[in-house]
Amino acid sequence: MLRRDRQVKVQIFQLVDACIFAFSFWLAFRLRSDPRIIYHFRLDPFTNDPQLVLEKLVWIYPVLVFVSPLVLEAQGFYSRSILSSRPIRYWQLFKSCFLMVLVLVLALFLSRVAFLVARWIPLWFGTITFFLIVLREEIIQFFARSQMNGRQNRRHFVLIGNSDETARMRAEIKARPEENIEIIAALSLDKSTIPQLLELLHESSVNGVILSAKHAYFEHVEQAIRACELEGVEAWLIADFFKTQISRTIFDDFYGQPVMVFRTTPDNSWQSALKRPLDFAVSALVLLVGSPFYLAVALLIKFSSPGPILFRQQRSGLNGRPFTIFKFRTMTTDAEARKKELAGLNEMRGPVFKVTNDPRVTPI
Repeated sequence: MLRRDRQVKVQIFQLVDACIFAFSFWLAFRLRSDPRIIYHFRLDPFTNDPQLVLEKLVWIYPVLVFVSPLVLEAQGFYSRSILSSRPIRYWQLFKSCFLMVLVLVLALFLSRVAFLVARWIPLWFGTITFFLIVLREEIIQFFARSQMNGRQNRRHFVLIGNSDETARMRAEIKARPEENIEIIAALSLDKSTIPQLLELLHESSVNGVILSAKHAYFEHVEQAIRACELEGVEAWLIADFFKTQISRTIFDDFYGQPVMVFRTTPDNSWQSALKRPLDFAVSALVLLVGSPFYLAVALLIKFSSPGPILFRQQRSGLNGRPFTIFKFRTMTTDAEARKKELAGLNEMRGPVFKVTNDPRVTPI
């Protein structure tokens, strides 16, 4: 499956799961405030009107909707195969639900309305969410296996490339049975002709053609793509022309012209846009909670060494954007000036600078 199709499917799952998290909180609250549940399980009744409490907690729904997909994605819940083993995916789901329970408890505590909510509601919320998403997963699994068993639901593809490349592509497709792809033929660009490809497209119900041009002439690839274009058949070109170490190759559009982009940074997405304010909120919380410790460290630096408490420096951030880093000073105030002077004593390589093992040198 193409990355574009996978992203669309993942986004649909994320939207459904986010709604499940919000619905689970509403259902947990309703069950906990139901008089019959309270009487049957001998629970403590609400001290406030449940309807008024629920109205005060309406802000929790967007929090659950926005945070839950990020938590599930961080646990790798959406990156595993749809036919992965149940223990793997349900362990990921359990950890995600546990983290969301902690997020809910923390959000209620910071909003100072935790006293309005019964202590069992977050636990019920996590349990209900877990079983609802398990039910959703089992339904998806059932339909996926039904499609795999039905031959009429399979997509037929033709492989084009040399023998090694077509064998590699065939093995990769065979390793993912959930894609429902069946290879009906494999052709070689340097030995097969375009009329042979057209004849194959006419005789078989072909959904697409996968081309690997790593060791083929580009003019042959162009002819094959043009033939697929005239026949109305999708052509997928595996463009692994260049080997990179860490960058990922993505395709984009530059004013109407298709381009290959080699990128080492994450793609721009709505998850990254939501992650930034979440990072600020968590950082502010950490600074607030750890402020007594940070104050003690600042005082120790102030009274034990002359100079400023904080060290600041310009560094390169995401996409090379410069930013100013602040950290507690652990060096002498003239450390940057002495760095060139002591370069010959550096014990490390790369950006790390260390000369502390020489007793004649004051550590910087």
